[in-house]
Amino acid sequence: MADTLFTHGPDNVTTLITTTHENRRGEIHDAFFKDLVLLNWLNSKAKVMVRGGRSIVTHLITNKNTAVTAYSGFDIIPTTPQEGHTTSQAQWKQYGAPISVSGREARVQNAGSSQVFDIVRTKLNQADRSIKNDINADLFAATQDSKKIRSLVSLIDATSTVQDINSTSNSFWQADVNTGGSFAAQGLADMRTLYNDLSKISPSSPVDLILTTSTVHESYEGALQPQQRYQSMQDGNGSFNNLLFRAAPVVFDNEATSQVMYFLNSDALELIVDSATDFTVTPFQSATIKGQDVQVALELVAMELVTPNRRMLGKITGVTA
Repeated sequence: MADTLFTHGPDNVTTLITTTHENRRGEIHDAFFKDLVLLNWLNSKAKVMVRGGRSIVTHLITNKNTAVTAYSGFDIIPTTPQEGHTTSQAQWKQYGAPISVSGREARVQNAGSSQVFDIVRTKLNQADRSIKNDINADLFAATQDSKKIRSLVSLIDATSTVQDINSTSNSFWQADVNTGGSFAAQGLADMRTLYNDLSKISPSSPVDLILTTSTVHESYEGALQPQQRYQSMQDGNGSFNNLLFRAAPVVFDNEATSQVMYFLNSDALELIVDSATDFTVTPFQSATIKGQDVQVALELVAMELVTPNRRMLGKITGVTA
């Protein structure tokens, strides 16, 4: 008689069975989450740790000193009081996820010789990835939710109020927004124009990431392929491993805004994170008092995406194939 095997898959296997039972190979593999391109880049390039505060305040220079003068001998240098300074303010945004472990999972099913995975570690990893997945998606939200992290959609434009400063009435607080079109017809020219315009503001600190959708990314790759040269008689490679525009990597994010190319500068972005709430896990608390045999903790993060200089950021909208 043939052996009868337990049927696996999401309809039949829960967290309890996944972390125990049977003979398993290695770690639990991630079959759900996608790579978090923007959040990972911000973490590596623009993460700033601070400790607390009612809000996030950034000091800004908004104009030049207009009393500068050339002089000779006893000429009078004007002492006209100068303005040209202000502060921007952003509010902390908080995310949290529960980690619940039942008594059966912790004491019975995942104990002794039957234990294969640390049930707490696997659930912590799931909560961590879930929070980061939501944050990365919120970074591209079309409508800004007051409780969620600042989206690139509103951060990089020329009309919205960001960090308490109205960009419509304050031209120094406007990002560079250009309207594109067919990539085949004008895509490379549009990229050159925006890249150069942003470089004029800070030549020593140019754009260091161009972020878009996979569709626009493919259009850019297709525009480069006629320039490709083969260096081997045996192998022909129909694509590139890495795409650059000048020195800036051109990448795509699964959550990126449709038909938009974001030109990002890590010197003009700050991912502010509270050092005491940096994906922090609270102590596990027993819920038996409520009649549940369970231990519950929370994973928490407090952060916000801010800019000290919106003029150094830009985007091209309406980009089609």
